[in-house]
Amino acid sequence: MRTSSIVQFTVMIALSFVCGVICFQLFDLQQATALINLMDARILQQDAPSIWQTILPLAISIVIVVLFATHPYCAFIAKWLIALRATFLGFSSVYLLAQQKSLLAYGIWWFPFQFIYCILLLAICLIVSTKTRKMPKRGILAPRRLIVMIIVFIVVACFELVAISYVFK
Repeated sequence: MRTSSIVQFTVMIALSFVCGVICFQLFDLQQATALINLMDARILQQDAPSIWQTILPLAISIVIVVLFATHPYCAFIAKWLIALRATFLGFSSVYLLAQQKSLLAYGIWWFPFQFIYCILLLAICLIVSTKTRKMPKRGILAPRRLIVMIIVFIVVACFELVAISYVFK
C-alpha cells in the first residue's frame, strides 16, 4: 500500500511540475508576472523576502492540507492543492530560469525548498489521512508523527531562511 502511494505521489509531483512548465509557455511574460505576483510575490522581489513572507504561506499550506486530509470526503482536495503547488513550482521555475539573473536564486533557494515542501506536504497528507489511519505497529500515534513532520518543516524553513540570506546578500 505504501509503495503504491509513494509511486502515485511521485508521478503526481512530476506531472504537475511538467504541466506548470507547459502552462508557462501558454502565457506571455506580463501575464506570467501577474500570476506569480498573485501566487508568491517573493519570486519577483529584488531584495530578500522577510521572515513572514517565507513562514506565513508555508504555515497556511500546512494548515489547509491538514484540514482537508483529515476529512474523509475532502482528502482528495489536499492532494489536489499539493499538485497545484507543484504546478506553480514548474511555472515559476521556468520564469526564474528565463530571467538570466535568477539562476542562483533558482538553484539554491527556489527549486530545492519548494520541492521539499511538496514532498513534506504529501507526507503529512499520508500521515493524517483518515483512510490510512490505523494503529501503527511501532506505537507512534498519528499526532506524534504530525508533530515530527511539523518539526521537520521548521528545520527546513530555517535552512530556507539561511539560503535566502545567502542568495540575496
